[in-house]
Amino acid sequence: MSKPINVYSIPELRQALDEALPITLKRLNYTQSHLFQDIKLGLGYSMGLIAATSFLLDKKFKWNQTLFYQKLLVGLYFILSITFWIFNHFIEKGLTYQGINKKDSIKLKIMSRLIENNSRGNSNNDTPIYQIHFKLINVNNSTEKNNELTSELLVTKIFSEQGYLQTNLFYEYLNDQINLLKEKKKN
Repeated sequence: MSKPINVYSIPELRQALDEALPITLKRLNYTQSHLFQDIKLGLGYSMGLIAATSFLLDKKFKWNQTLFYQKLLVGLYFILSITFWIFNHFIEKGLTYQGINKKDSIKLKIMSRLIENNSRGNSNNDTPIYQIHFKLINVNNSTEKNNELTSELLVTKIFSEQGYLQTNLFYEYLNDQINLLKEKKKN
């Protein structure tokens, strides 16, 4: 069983659910792909290395001797920072999970967010909604149309009153949604 969280805290709810996705989807035979995290780490470490090099040059040599190299390093840092920003906003686009089911040759991408229920005009019920956008991609057939599904889950259905995530209910929900998407793909 998971550790209890404050069910009235939106950030804690989202973090608990997003962290439970890889574990729960592993039970559904999906293997998480860490390619995007690896790219972001590589960009981040490169920027850190450039900053460290700039510091060492500034520490060891006189300013006039390093001016050309400092300009070069600042330019590289700027390019990597812009690349990192573009990657986050246009390539990753809020992706929460990316995995593959090798048995079925299906890639699964999930984007999630937490919505406050009172934003829908229903002031009687303030229960947050976990909105999940599923996208199934056939690995073997790149010309086939991707199937997408957006579903919403009231967090009170999968969290106990004490704040424990009920992983079996979350597993059943994800399994039902993925099976629904697979059925939609067949039709």
